[in-house]
Amino acid sequence: MKALTTRKRRVLKGCLGALGVALLAVTVLASGFWWSLEGRKKQAVLDGARYAAACDTISTITEHPAVSFSGFTKAELSKLTFYLIRNGKILNDTVVHYPQPDGLYAFNIPLAFARFKKTDTIVIETTGKAKRFYRLAGFHYAASLHYGMMGYVGGCDCHLAEEDCTVNGRRSRGFLRKQDGLPTLPLPAHCK
Repeated sequence: MKALTTRKRRVLKGCLGALGVALLAVTVLASGFWWSLEGRKKQAVLDGARYAAACDTISTITEHPAVSFSGFTKAELSKLTFYLIRNGKILNDTVVHYPQPDGLYAFNIPLAFARFKKTDTIVIETTGKAKRFYRLAGFHYAASLHYGMMGYVGGCDCHLAEEDCTVNGRRSRGFLRKQDGLPTLPLPAHCK
């Protein structure tokens, strides 16, 4: 009988020892995973600043940013005039008729210029009795870091931050609201 209790104690000690080793292994793995996540978070902050500076060096906007109109009727947006202003002179102007020939109509309209400098200003003029002017400026590229299921994995893409521009001197989210438009806007002379 005494041998049986000694045997039970040995089995119990062995099980507790194995459980302790298993818990220690799980704790070490969880700590390593946590340490890795924290390291990647810190690296993402450092890389974000570095990549943002690199993306900010791009001087020419080559994407077609779009703007969304709010509070307008279809008639007021049937013809839009776009002016590209560089160094205080109108470099280019374009009239765009909406709806497009395919009959589609959208209040999210791409700008008329395929390429322009990030220092350029774009003026949009609407039609109708309540003609409105919008002066868009401050287009730039921003860094988009690469993330996976377990956090930051390194690298980035530069994308156009089209919703982070100024409209008539105020920060905008890409929406041109009718009440925010200017009723008049003196336009500079055309560039020769």
